[in-house]
Amino acid sequence: SMKPVYHNDFMHSEWVKLMPAGHVRMDNVLFAPLNVDGKTVGIMGIANKETDFTPEDSEIAAAFGELAAVALSRTRDLELMNLLTKDLKRSNEDLEQYAFVASHDLKEPLRTVKSFLGLLDRKYQDELDSQGKEFIRYAVSGAARMEKMIDGLLDYSKVGARSGKFAMASMESILQTVQSSLGSLIQNSGVEITHDSLPEIYCDEIQITELLQNLIGNAIKYSD
Repeated sequence: SMKPVYHNDFMHSEWVKLMPAGHVRMDNVLFAPLNVDGKTVGIMGIANKETDFTPEDSEIAAAFGELAAVALSRTRDLELMNLLTKDLKRSNEDLEQYAFVASHDLKEPLRTVKSFLGLLDRKYQDELDSQGKEFIRYAVSGAARMEKMIDGLLDYSKVGARSGKFAMASMESILQTVQSSLGSLIQNSGVEITHDSLPEIYCDEIQITELLQNLIGNAIKYSD
């Protein structure tokens, strides 16, 4: 790393040849390095002092250069941290959105699988041997485990949503989404869902969708 240097007759020094054309006249100069971790990352220049530069000026400039270097290093680290934070935030949002969409897409076919397994068990129970019944139990158990995993994925996807992403949303559209998600449950239970005209509301659409889905799903499951 460099050390501070100064010259009190700059226009007659060998350094003058480094000056670009048209540069302001400099009678005396002092250069102090900006050292970070033993490496010079910049130079601070002071020129045209009314009196000659002294060794004391050099020491003061060196100390100031160290402070400036620390500030520069911290600013650079802060900029890097901000970039990394933005990238991480964007990645988390993408992952949350993917988890939400994927888990919703998986729910419906899984309900269909569980529904047909139940039909097999009820309709052909007397025709199946013990091994066949055991296979169905394994399949039902596996579907139940998968359902728990999907529910966990849904819960994860809503972590970011709970920060409060509010906007105007159509309750009509949200209800259609919920009815589509609960398609198998609605069809197998034979229920009819009716509703009056629904408004647009200012809400967190993901949480309102979850709320409506839980309300309708529980109404179907726990009623005659």
